[in-house]
Amino acid sequence: MRNFAIVIMMLLIATGAGAVEKPASNLHLLKAGDSALSRDVYVLTFDFAAANIDYTAAGIDFLNEGVMPAGAEIVGLGWTDVVVEIYENEGASFSNWATEALLGFNYEDVDGVAYGYAAPFDGINEGPGSFGPATGYVDLAGAGYYPPATADFVFSAIAAWDDATGLPAGTWTSGIMYVEIESDVVATENATIGAVKALYR
Repeated sequence: MRNFAIVIMMLLIATGAGAVEKPASNLHLLKAGDSALSRDVYVLTFDFAAANIDYTAAGIDFLNEGVMPAGAEIVGLGWTDVVVEIYENEGASFSNWATEALLGFNYEDVDGVAYGYAAPFDGINEGPGSFGPATGYVDLAGAGYYPPATADFVFSAIAAWDDATGLPAGTWTSGIMYVEIESDVVATENATIGAVKALYR
């Protein structure tokens, strides 16, 4: 039996990953003035039913959103009714586990660009099989996570354990993951999401 600890927010060095084409128009105003700083909060979402995501220990990036506007801050990571299929691959010493299936994003802090992840099925040391639906949220307000200033903001999925087969550890098949981003962009009745997107470069 292997021993390891999964921390709800893991800080990892950026890994190479393939890209998945994103759905159109996935940036939405969550609530004007919904932050302690009276800034607007926007939500970026990804629907796994629209595009299933296979993941490995090498990681995969998806929902490439471009470079965020200056002044944006990541204030929350959440998931709603997510379901994952966990695999026991031929040649592996053990099955992959649900607790090892991580969802996250890239960010930038004082140390540079890195990745942060959460475990929607934390503590479920079981697999293979189908797990979920699971719903959860990690409050990141004030934690100092900022979208990268010089790199595209992406969602990411990764396995916390490498079964050494090179095959997918599992597939996210349904449910929504989302990130809340607080921005200095002022939303009014006349400011459309398209106008906000125009600020992205």
